[in-house]
Amino acid sequence: MVPDPVNYLVEPLLEEGCTTVIGGEMGSGKSLFALLLGLQVSIGKSVLELPTKKAVVSYLDYEDEQGTHLRRADLLASGHPELVDSRILYRRCDRPIPDDPE
Repeated sequence: MVPDPVNYLVEPLLEEGCTTVIGGEMGSGKSLFALLLGLQVSIGKSVLELPTKKAVVSYLDYEDEQGTHLRRADLLASGHPELVDSRILYRRCDRPIPDDPE
């Protein structure tokens, strides 16, 4: 039996319609890497030279505040001018998604 083809948002890192978990030690850059992937998906163009599809991106932040998120996004865009037009829906979270009424 031949498996169904996999549809990626960012090939081969983010499978379309699936949850992706990025793990690593504190301070290793996980959140920054996730933000970079989200920014490139929001414009449908890769700055990492990986095939990328365009999609709406929501960033659910359990670690920092919106100001930190915006500063990081601006820093990434300053190094990758193609990201200037990127748009991510940001939401600060402080409880598990199933317990959040919003």
